Amino acid sequence: PSHVSVMGNGQSNTDGLPKNLRNNPKVKDLRALFMDVFEMIDLDENAEVSPEEMKAFLKICPTENVLYAHLEQVSVDTKEGGPIKKEQFSDLFAGYIKKEGCPDDEAFTNVKSWLEEMKTCLLKEAEVRKDRMRAIKEAIFQHLSNEGKVVVPKLEEIYVSTKDDKSRSLLLETAKESLEITKEQYTAMYEDVLKNAIPTKREMELAKSQLKIVSERAEEENRRQSCVNNLCIIS
Repeated sequence: PSHVSVMGNGQSNTDGLPKNLRNNPKVKDLRALFMDVFEMIDLDENAEVSPEEMKAFLKICPTENVLYAHLEQVSVDTKEGGPIKKEQFSDLFAGYIKKEGCPDDEAFTNVKSWLEEMKTCLLKEAEVRKDRMRAIKEAIFQHLSNEGKVVVPKLEEIYVSTKDDKSRSLLLETAKESLEITKEQYTAMYEDVLKNAIPTKREMELAKSQLKIVSERAEEENRRQSCVNNLCIIS
């Protein structure tokens, strides 16, 4: 895969690894997996991993592996609270190869299965995150829906007020000219997004604040209704 050279702009030699090591098929294979793991931890897709993301990752990391110590070290070395950049991650891998040398078959199998286990753990975490997003999106629909449909301007207004341009354009695309969307259309809308990407931290925060707005409005509406009903009873 093309992302083996990591930096993409031909600067992969800056990691200080001798060419024969860098081009070794085992090293290439492990590095590609290692950088895959980075992409999966980098939930905000900004080519860096925040200290929180790194901590959360190290928590699910099986520790019985040489690479773990290197990962822990980079976590400690990164100046207090600073993010870990993609290049640092790549250098970390190079440092590991420099120190341990080219892995023999046993070491290769060990590290490879460890990295694959990491990917599996991260995929599980990603599924949990997606389910959380689904639950939030569902709840928003419940609050806004009337007879299984949602009025488009109502939903659009919430996306606008939370500056969620992505959801807004998806909504308008889905609704076309129609003023209402059905549960199926709404579900298809977020499932389409979840199929291709893990929700980023920002997207989760946005969805939560949208749910907060709609549930507060629903409560307000209920209170108004019950006041009206009570007045009817009194009169």
